[in-house]
Amino acid sequence: MTLAEMMILARRREKRDEFDFVSLDIFKKYNLCLNYTYVMEYCKLLEPKVKGKNHYASLNKLNSKVLSIHGNDYKSDFDDVEVLIQVLRDSEFAIKLRRLRDQTFAHADKTESDNIFNIAVLDDSDLETALTHFFKLREIFQRCGNIYHVEYFIASIDDDSTENFIKNASKVMQDYNY
Repeated sequence: MTLAEMMILARRREKRDEFDFVSLDIFKKYNLCLNYTYVMEYCKLLEPKVKGKNHYASLNKLNSKVLSIHGNDYKSDFDDVEVLIQVLRDSEFAIKLRRLRDQTFAHADKTESDNIFNIAVLDDSDLETALTHFFKLREIFQRCGNIYHVEYFIASIDDDSTENFIKNASKVMQDYNY
């Protein structure tokens, strides 16, 4: 859902009232929060194997847990999923997001201008890559769930409620000269 919201906010706006509306500070703040959430959760999913109780959201931990329960029945899927995870983790995009997490978001209180809202957010190219990674991550979840004959429910990225809000609220603001 976070990715979908970021993509909605990044859409090219042909109507001036919509452009002005999504350019308001509240949407800049919302977009920054979305970017923060996306970066942190993406990085958490791709954390490497770590023993202990940490990293519960790690896909490696999920994959290993399914293997520990199902053994040889899951071994070929386990190996495939490990490769899929490693390919994502080694991608330029993942490296960029880890850098954003470690050097920017983790130290957002130390921005040069003392304005946290000046942090650069993901651009259009990054969002396209994020969408590609979304489908790869969904495939990993599905592979881990196949042995249980279930599908992971992953929220749709087709929700248009925010887009409708932007269109309707921007029109109202224009009509009432806000």
